[in-house]
Amino acid sequence: PVLVVEGDIVGSARLTEVPRLRFAVLDRSGREIYAWTARPDRTLLPPGENLPFRSRLASPPADASGITVRFFNRHDTKAGFM
Repeated sequence: PVLVVEGDIVGSARLTEVPRLRFAVLDRSGREIYAWTARPDRTLLPPGENLPFRSRLASPPADASGITVRFFNRHDTKAGFM
């Protein structure tokens, strides 16, 4: 099995820097059981534009129940997640 996560990053009213995306697989209790990051196709998003993204995870955990997607941030760096 392959898990495919797709979406759109929606631009704001000004030029915006787009950081890495952080994906996390959750179990039924909402606990994170696996995570990975992906770089967007572009690092700058012009005003009002959308940037589609797509990431794949081969052989997702069998007990996966949900997923979260967010921007990678400095807290992730402090936690040692690169």
